[in-house]
Order: sequence, then C-alpha cells, then structure tokens
Amino acid sequence: GRIVSEEVLSGGVARVESVLERAAGFPDEIPVLSGLHGAAASVLLAAWHRRTGRTALIVAPEREAALRLADDLDSWLGTGSVIYLPQQDVLAFDRNSPDPELVGAFIQGLDRLREEAPALAVTSLSGLQQRVITPGRLAAACFTMSVGDRFPREELCARLAELGYAAVGMVSRTGEYALRGSLIDLFAPGAHPLRIEFFDDEIVSVRTFDAGTQRSVDKLAGARILPVSHLILDDDAILEALARIEAAGLDGELEPDEREDLEARIEEKVHSAGLEAFLPLFGPTALLTDHLPDGACLFWSDPSGMSERFAALEEEVPRMRETHLRHDPWLPESRELVASRAELAALPPPQIHLAGAWLADDPAAAWPDRPGREAHVFATRRPGLQGGDVSELARALAGFASSGCAATVLCDNQGQATRLTELLLEQDGDVPAVLPVVGHLSEGFVWPDMGLALVTDHEFFDRYHRPSRARFRGAAVVVDSVNLRPGEHVVHVEYGIGLYRGLRRITVEDAERECLLLEFAAGDKVYVPVEKIDTVERYSSDRDAAPRLSRLGTASWARVTKRARKAIQAMAVELLQLYAERESRPGRAFPPNGDLLRSLEESFIYEETPDQLTAIADVKRDMEAARPMDRLVCGDVGYGKTEVAMRAAFKAVESGHQVVVLCPTTLLAHQHGETFAERFRDFPASVAVLSRFRSAAEQREIAQRAREGAVDVLIGTHRLLS
Repeated sequence: GRIVSEEVLSGGVARVESVLERAAGFPDEIPVLSGLHGAAASVLLAAWHRRTGRTALIVAPEREAALRLADDLDSWLGTGSVIYLPQQDVLAFDRNSPDPELVGAFIQGLDRLREEAPALAVTSLSGLQQRVITPGRLAAACFTMSVGDRFPREELCARLAELGYAAVGMVSRTGEYALRGSLIDLFAPGAHPLRIEFFDDEIVSVRTFDAGTQRSVDKLAGARILPVSHLILDDDAILEALARIEAAGLDGELEPDEREDLEARIEEKVHSAGLEAFLPLFGPTALLTDHLPDGACLFWSDPSGMSERFAALEEEVPRMRETHLRHDPWLPESRELVASRAELAALPPPQIHLAGAWLADDPAAAWPDRPGREAHVFATRRPGLQGGDVSELARALAGFASSGCAATVLCDNQGQATRLTELLLEQDGDVPAVLPVVGHLSEGFVWPDMGLALVTDHEFFDRYHRPSRARFRGAAVVVDSVNLRPGEHVVHVEYGIGLYRGLRRITVEDAERECLLLEFAAGDKVYVPVEKIDTVERYSSDRDAAPRLSRLGTASWARVTKRARKAIQAMAVELLQLYAERESRPGRAFPPNGDLLRSLEESFIYEETPDQLTAIADVKRDMEAARPMDRLVCGDVGYGKTEVAMRAAFKAVESGHQVVVLCPTTLLAHQHGETFAERFRDFPASVAVLSRFRSAAEQREIAQRAREGAVDVLIGTHRLLS
C-alpha cells in the first residue's frame, strides 16, 4: 500500500499531466522528465496513475530493470495492482520454444489489459519488440468453463492443444493438461492448476489444486482459460499457413523438400519446438501496444540504457537468424518477428522519457529517431547514505525533519526494521519521530520540492537487493511420477511392479481422498494416497519386453528386493574403493572465509532457506578440505542453487583463483552472466561470458583477458573446454 501520503506528490503529478497534454500535440517529439533518481520515477507514476486513472505502459531496457519497476509500483499501489508482462526466455528464431509459464503470464497480462481499466503495465524492451497474438485472436481464443456447462471432453482436449497446452500424465507446470477418466487437470496461467470434473459431458465441479501434492485447494464456480502460446493452431490458421507455404513454393522461395517438411510440421497441429519462429505464417501479428486502450500513455525508462539495448538487439536478432537459417531456410525476416527501432519510434503519442539529470543538458540523446522536445527537470537526488554508519543516518534523518521533509526509512522485513530502530535509539541526541517501517523500494531518493525523503535499508547497509517477483517459490512436495500415463508400469516400494491406472477419489472414514490406483497380478488393486506418492516410481529397464506384474501376498517381491540389496552392496564396495583412492590424492585447500565473502553473504537480501544454508556450509567445507571435491547440488528451478554457486565462485576468486562456469545452453550462459555480474557488481570480481552471441573479435578479446588473468569468472558452454 501507500508508504507516505500522496498529497505531497500532487505538484509532481500535475506537472506530469501537463507534459502529457503537450506531448499529445507534438507527435514527432518526445518530452523528457529528467532528474528522477532512484525510485522517484516509480513513485511519481504510481501517484499519477492513482490520481488520474489513466492507463500507461512503462518500458525498461532489461528484464531486471522491468522487475524492479514493477516491484516498486506494486509496493506503492498494492500487491497485484501492476500488470507485469515478462519477456520470453529465448531469443527470436531460437529452435527452442519459450517457457509456457512466461508466455502464459504475458498473455494473462494482455487479457488483464483488455478487462481492467485503468491499468498500469510494465515490460522490458524485448517484451515490447516481440510480435504477439492480435487482440481479436486473443479474445476469440479465451473461453470460460463453469459448473453446469456442457463440454465434450474430446473437443476440450483438442481445443487445449490448439491453445498450446501439452497432454501429460500428471500436470506439474503451466501449459499442461491431463485427461483422467471423468477428470481433466489443467494448468492454465495462474497460481494453481485446475481440476475439472465431468458427469458425462457436464461440468459438475471446478477446483484448484496444488501441483506438488495434488491436493485440492479451493472450489470455484468457473474458470477462464487462456492460451499459453501466441500461436493458435486452429483450422483457419493452419489453412492460412499452408496457403502461404504453397505460394512461397510456387514463387521459388522454397525447395520442394523444404516445403513438404514445413507442411508436415504444421499439419500435425502440435506446438513442436521452435514453431513460434514461424508465427507470421499463421496470420496477422500485433505488438503489446496494440492491446492498450486508446489514449494510453507510453513511458520509456532510462533512455540511455534503452539505446544501448536497442543496439545490442539489432546485432543479436539477425545473428540468431543467420545461425539457424541453414537448418530452417524458410525462416521469416527479422522484422516479422521483432519490431524495429523505427517502428517503435513511430508509435502514437503521448510518449515520455524518464531519465536522470544528465539528460537535461542534451534531451536529444534520449532517442536518436525521435529527439526529446525539451527536458522537464525534477530536482531529486539520491540519499547518499551508505556504509552502515548509524550515527550518520540519525543525523541525516534529523536534517530531513528540520528542513520540512517527510523522512521514511524502508526495511525489507520486520526483523530488519526492529534491528535498525534499536540501533537508532542507541544514538545520542534526538531521533526523528519517523522510525523504520517495513516497505519495499529498489532505491531511495530525496525530493526537496515535494518535502519527501525515502531511505532503503539495503542501500544503507550495502546489501544485495533483487525484486520480490524474482524470489523463489515456497517449497512443495515434488511429484516424482510426473507425466505418468495410465497403463504405464510403475514400482511401489512395498508391493513391487504394477500398472498405473490413474487418479481416483475414494471415501475413507467419511473423508474424501485422492489416490493413485495401482493394479497388480490377478487384478489386485492398491490405492496409494497422493501424499505418499514418493513410494511410487516409473518402471525403468533396458529390456523391451514388458515386466511381469508382482503378485500381492507372496514373497516374490521380497526376493527381488533382497537380490537388489546384494547387488547394491557390491556396487557400494566398488564405489568405496574408488572414493578411497580419490581421498588419498592431494587436493587444493581454500582458506577460510575472508572479509569480502562475508560482505557478499551479508548483502543477500533474503533469508536463506535451511537447505540453502546446509548446501553452502557443505560446499565451503569441501573447498577448505585438502582433498578432491565431488559434490552435486540438486534442486528445482528457483530454489536458490545459483546463490550457492555464486558464493563458492566468489570464495575461489577471493583466494586468488579463476572460476569457469559451464552451462548447457548459450541462453543460460547469458542469464548466469547477468546474474553473476549483478551479484558481484560492488565487489572486485570481474565476470565475462564467452558464447557464439559474441562476435569473433569479442570472443578473442575475452579469451585473451582470461589467459592474462583479467577475468575472474568466465561463463560459457562446453565450448570453453575446447
């Protein structure tokens, strides 16, 4: 919610509205709001949006900057108020499809823009540049399923496939559905998947459930189903794509075998990997701005960073296309998938640049294609309070109060607020009446004209801060039998080999429970509660023949497990001998933690999970031992493995060593490069990424710097080893 009264910002809001009115009259020029330091731009726009009720889209150069903007706006307006539209996790023309969860969240944002008014939306430059589904196509693709509706399940499954959903045995992530007798489990964009129960073709219940435990959460009257792909593979789209391919073949643009290959992929009506690169074949496309209502405002954050990012994308996208053109010679032109700088510059007014004070001297630097008409300077500054000197903070707060500024110290959690309050109370002299409160902003600022001063604890203590939207999700039981299909062989730890027959609901002692139904020899059945799903695993063997089902009530499975235990014991002896030999060899012992590593750890803004702390301690102990290290850190996406790796890498760098980080894909290497660089930004550790996205000259320069010891952490794919 609101951290301070927005009345103090009324003058700034009036100036923004005045600038927007003038911008509408000069479509060829974009005014600049400069001097907005820290989170001042976010706070000003939040107050403007609440006061005027106008819809706006704010564009940041990079994903992390967009996350910070959305987080700051949410902190001011209230959680969930801001529509965040995430960019895809793959570049245009990549042979891999984007993550359905990200695409689903983006499409959910587009749907909210259509349904909600007014709206405040945030995206990155990549999110704005990508071609997306048209408003009309999206409206036609969405549908609602309510209790009492009749919906043939076969038709529903076909429709879900058109919208990008994949059929699986058990849903675990966005973009999946599973048909289970009278039930359909569906993971549409949102917090929880849906479980829809039918009687014949009539929907009798709609519930949300936890994907990890498979337990029901809430009953619903109905649910809105959205696509998880911008590519809708219905009959009309497929016919249009085939017609375009036929025309291209007749014009000689495609060889016969190339045309047949592409036609076969499309006629399958399956969202195969990388098919999104052919989006223009299937009909008209749109930009995010096409989904905004008339009169919506467009704000460009950090024009300098935007210009740099434009330049980088103008190199990366054509390079990616050229890389894959030899495999897919029918790829569309870059401009058909990614909007050009000129196309975005021609978007309708009103548009405004949000920038630092440096643009006041050169507003034309904001945008080479559409220079700023004039700079409207807002006299904000950074608090300049860093280093953790509490006495300095107390004096600054007293100074703010004496000058008429409403001073607020924002802490990321209650524990930090309590700690800082105690430290301030220990200082000599008067303490300002405003003491630390819990609140979230990426950066503080001082705005004398508005009588406002905001200080953040993570800046004051020089601690690492990342948007709350990037935090990992709470842990849940991971279903090991994900993607099991009815009829597949499974192994139960106690009963042996059986057939998985799907999920069933049974009543036990007047309580309804969801269970896995397993069938064994002679038709015997066992119901396994979903909370004990860890006792069931998929059967795996290198033999083609189907295994013999175990017979319940006999000792046959016990004999099998006894033989297996003996084989495992023999393997254990062999492994013990191998590891004993490894232990006897000398290793490199790293020194204990230094001051820099302790500072890095203290800059981590979130409380580590118990598993994270255990992994970090184990890795450090391994590194400090004089024996070869051999440790696997395993965890699901978003559970904090990268932080463990970054601390280990920094420990090595602090002791004078270089570190190589190997990634399975080029995109992941770039993502890790951004993460490592941001995490080590305030520390003496240089990070470089070596990949095919770099030019040959850049690759040679990075390799030479690494050989000279000028690169502390080198990140790339297995090509680093060649």
